[in-house]
Amino acid sequence: MKIGRKLFAGGISAALLFAASAVGAAPTASAAPEKTLTAALDGSGIDTLNPFLSFFDGALNTFGMIYPALNSLDRLGKPGPYLAKSWTTSSDQLTWNFKLQDGLKWSDGQPLTAADAAFTFNLIMTNDGAAKANGSLVSNFAAVTAPDATTLVIKTKAPQSNMLYVSVPVSGIPIVPEHIWKSHVGGIKTYKNNTFPVVGYGPWVLTQYATDQFEKFTANKDFKLGDQGAPKFDKLVLQVFKNSDAAVAALKSNQIAYLNGMNTTQFNALKSDTKLQTLQEVGRGWTAVELNAGAKTRSGKKIGTGNPALADSQVRTAIHWAIDKNKLVTNVIGGLGVVGSAHLPPAVPQWA
Repeated sequence: MKIGRKLFAGGISAALLFAASAVGAAPTASAAPEKTLTAALDGSGIDTLNPFLSFFDGALNTFGMIYPALNSLDRLGKPGPYLAKSWTTSSDQLTWNFKLQDGLKWSDGQPLTAADAAFTFNLIMTNDGAAKANGSLVSNFAAVTAPDATTLVIKTKAPQSNMLYVSVPVSGIPIVPEHIWKSHVGGIKTYKNNTFPVVGYGPWVLTQYATDQFEKFTANKDFKLGDQGAPKFDKLVLQVFKNSDAAVAALKSNQIAYLNGMNTTQFNALKSDTKLQTLQEVGRGWTAVELNAGAKTRSGKKIGTGNPALADSQVRTAIHWAIDKNKLVTNVIGGLGVVGSAHLPPAVPQWA
């Protein structure tokens, strides 16, 4: 069965694991042939395989698949345990003690400990090159230590409400193995992290990457974090396509088995194909038309040509109520959307 679009709230690793469990084969007495899932790589592509430098979704999804993070996010964006199985805070909210999972090993067999997490955070805190992608997430950190193999202590300068979101798969800081990365600290700004297989600890091990062509992964059958467990597939291939039309054509011709992130026209056209299973959920992205109500740079320089009348909140409120947003959803995106109320998408109503 080919698996169609699924607007999944989590990262691609979670989405692909969902697909794997849905079609996993029952065990047999003899060795079963390897199961390979072929899908489309995120359309943004990969800018670099160095997690300290990358901003592209294709790369961030990859890091979520091959590296651990302290916490996980559920479908509604609520943080939970992952590499960290529990945590406590001091009475002044300035010290966080994370208790990490014990007995884990990196894909090369070396122990995965709290020292790796401390190394990762301290590298970002002290090295401008390593801070490129996620420096803002640790700017309030005062010190990070690992008093033992399963304890990570983070001290902050002021209480930090987003601590459990600092290191989460895809959107946060991935934890890297110190024994691999410590020799690359001096050249972190140019290090490509392209020695394969890439040493990590995630549901997948990245074994090959060809620029603008594909990524290939092998399942980490020893993966124990989260509620998904190890992948049900043995191999994963993510192919790069020049555009979404090419990816849709590959799905229809059975070149790939999974595709995410197509437009409304493509999705509606595929719904009539009986060979495809189409799934739809509220995604975390959003599209909006914003009003320039007097935007300025930090130095006070005016941005754009916003009408002065838009600085009046009553005018903006009137415009807000005058627009039929449900009609926009129907006419512009064929009804495949949900009206939002602010920058936070409807997929996370607890934050709206």
